[in-house]
Amino acid sequence: MSDAFLQFEPVVPPSLVWSVALALILVFSGFEVKRHARFKVMRLIAVVVSVISVCAIVLRPSVLTERTSENGMVLTPHYIKSQVDSLHRVHPQYQIVTTSGAAEYPGARQLADDHELLKLTHTIRIVVGDGLPDYYLPEGARYIKGELPTGIVQLKLPHRIISNRKYSIVGLWRGAAASLVLKGPGGKEDSIRLDRNQSFELKFQTRQAGRFEYTIEIRSEDLVREEKLPIEVHEPEPLRVLIWQQYPSAETRFLKNFLIEQDHRVVVRTQTSKANYRLEYGNHKQIPVNRITYDLLKEFDVLILANESSPSASDVASIEQAVRDGLGVLWLPAEAELTKPPLGFVFSQAETDTVQIKWEGSVLVFPTWPVQSKEVVPVISNASRVLAGYISKGAGKIGYNLLPETYPLLANAKSEIYGALWTRIIESVARVSSKSTIIQLHSQFPVYTNEPVELTVISMLSKPLVRFDSLDVPLREHLVIDQYWSGRAWPVKTGWHQVRSPEDSVTLNFYSFDRDSWQALRATNLQRSNELLLTGNSETVSEAESNTYRTINPVWFFITFLLAVGFLWLAPKV
Repeated sequence: MSDAFLQFEPVVPPSLVWSVALALILVFSGFEVKRHARFKVMRLIAVVVSVISVCAIVLRPSVLTERTSENGMVLTPHYIKSQVDSLHRVHPQYQIVTTSGAAEYPGARQLADDHELLKLTHTIRIVVGDGLPDYYLPEGARYIKGELPTGIVQLKLPHRIISNRKYSIVGLWRGAAASLVLKGPGGKEDSIRLDRNQSFELKFQTRQAGRFEYTIEIRSEDLVREEKLPIEVHEPEPLRVLIWQQYPSAETRFLKNFLIEQDHRVVVRTQTSKANYRLEYGNHKQIPVNRITYDLLKEFDVLILANESSPSASDVASIEQAVRDGLGVLWLPAEAELTKPPLGFVFSQAETDTVQIKWEGSVLVFPTWPVQSKEVVPVISNASRVLAGYISKGAGKIGYNLLPETYPLLANAKSEIYGALWTRIIESVARVSSKSTIIQLHSQFPVYTNEPVELTVISMLSKPLVRFDSLDVPLREHLVIDQYWSGRAWPVKTGWHQVRSPEDSVTLNFYSFDRDSWQALRATNLQRSNELLLTGNSETVSEAESNTYRTINPVWFFITFLLAVGFLWLAPKV
């Protein structure tokens, strides 16, 4: 906490505010000096007062004041009693309350409902234990961290889950040795035996699209329980792929067949002679593909340049324009092209022409072109170099793959690895589908009933409409960023909920839990946010911190502005 008498919480940078204020004062003061009217000095003072009043509204000043005698301490779950005893001796006048789930403390008042904290926010000086959700946090209070309970304290879920693919759930277990079992709709998916305080990984494979409730069964010396794990599985979105090659090869033939089997829409153009070429179509209607143009590339999500495709200067110009507008390009180089790579790639010489890649517990050996590039985002890599990566240009991406022969995986009964490898490469560069509205959930997992869910909406619509289940969500546009909105929803029932935009059928599904679920993970999330948002983590609070900053009501500055402007209007008429 700052010891200054005055502090600000500005909406825009203070330096910009004061610069504009000084300019306005000089301009308007000049006007008043030139006017032949009475009360010149008073009018100049009114100009300064009116401008400073507007600045105060923007800068949101707070003044240092003594706290009232209504001081309180909030005990939340997993507080350490010895810490509270020490604090109580230092501050015997503090009123102590406990929230739901917290152990009883002698002389403390148990809140019947946590929402009572909203009435006590201005009196809370110390928060002990797991902490409070953001919407309850009192300004300027001290936070004293509690002890984490036994359980899963970290959990990372896949961002978007597609049917018929393998995924991993990683996390951190805190406590004595335990066993975890992941169960899905079809039964057991994976299990692991953990030592004390160990990280873990559980793998599963999706079968079909839909919303499912997986479970993690936990067994340890002092804990036996199941935690629900809601999983939403999406259908894969078919991509429109154009393969442009100078001559056929086994690598592109197997790649074409794989893409068609995955229901992607594929067009292959192969040069058969100087003036002739052959077209192949898979899941795609027949279209003329004479040369690379911007209009042609607008119809595809990915352009694959293979087997010395050798785009001309005009082709490259069209490709770069299409990439800036979102197209994804994947270059599969031939050996003759490595010395003069197209599309802005810069390669340096590598030591070997074979690489080892760790993939799902296996070590794979591939031939590779003996070059490397560091100025890319890695997609497939090992400890020494990036074997497939991309660079971003505008709204699109340009990528490469230095593994010239991956098809032997199919002959070695490793079709799943082949599919996973190429799916990762293709999807990493593919055009991102554009939607007029994007809805994002900003609340941490897990989400609980009767607690707010923070939503953000990016929309091209002037007044986007978003509904939570059957209710409209009030949205507030960002003060600085256009087309960026925020809102809040309150789930009141346990289970699946949906946020949707009726105008363009965009949906977001999430699951809300009851308060007994994922207690260790909730405790970790609360402790982390309270440490960031409150004023420290100490076992004692000094008497010097009995003061606090109170924000000055902006209404007073507005009234002052009206009085000053009113005087400037009235003075010349007197």
